[in-house]
Amino acid sequence: MSGDPTKDRVLLAKAQTEILPGPSLKMKLQGPQKPEDIRRGPAFLSNTNGDRPKRQMERLVHQLQPQPQPKREVQVKILALPSIPEGVSWWQIFALALMTAALILFFTLMGLIYVYMMKAERMNTSIRRLQRMEMQLKVAVRQQAGNSVLTCKPCKDNWLQWGDNCYLGTHEPMTWNECIDHCEIYGASFLIGGTSGEMEFLILQARKWLASKSTRSIIQGYWVGLMYNGTEKIWSWANGAHLHLNLREIETRPPSFLHACVLFTHPDDVITKHCSSLNYCLCKRST
Repeated sequence: MSGDPTKDRVLLAKAQTEILPGPSLKMKLQGPQKPEDIRRGPAFLSNTNGDRPKRQMERLVHQLQPQPQPKREVQVKILALPSIPEGVSWWQIFALALMTAALILFFTLMGLIYVYMMKAERMNTSIRRLQRMEMQLKVAVRQQAGNSVLTCKPCKDNWLQWGDNCYLGTHEPMTWNECIDHCEIYGASFLIGGTSGEMEFLILQARKWLASKSTRSIIQGYWVGLMYNGTEKIWSWANGAHLHLNLREIETRPPSFLHACVLFTHPDDVITKHCSSLNYCLCKRST
């Protein structure tokens, strides 16, 4: 069958027309016929040939009918459990698997504990080394401070701490003599060096402060409370005390004018300038 009802009916009618004899067919019989003559008549009138159109019709109808599709059988394969040796049960296999997993976890835990202990040992070694360095640093600071007792109280904001002393680098340029009064405003004094280590520390700090300036100006550095008296040819602090430190930078280069003041600058570290020039001030006070 084609699936179209109208087309199927047209094909069926056409097949009947081609197979069955039409009404125009006339049988001419001459005289009365006997039964045996009728059996010897035309082939299409015999009983044998009379069934042939019917069989052809049935065959055609059978061909036009839709053929049933063969059924497909779906086979589901069920996996069978693997065979186990005789005398061994499933719970024994399960227990063996659990024991294996427990052993793996145990050795993994032992490995993690070993790694932790190694890291803890290294950390303890580092802590002991830092403690020794801290003790050495305290001893060095005490020696630089003249073996005085250190309280190590914290300084206020914007003040730099070294031992028991606090330092401030001002931002207002002024002369050397003006720095004496300006430091008193902060409750401090114009810088008077106590030890060589203190002076080296402040020279490095002054270099950092000057290097951090973003703009260039006529300011060359920071005044400290040390000046050269050309009349007496001596170095003295702002409080009148004589220089007791070894500052080779200024001792090997005496000033070329009568009165000169000391300046911490960059990159020459320590120079002398005329005391009336404008620079920053370096103030000092105790904690």
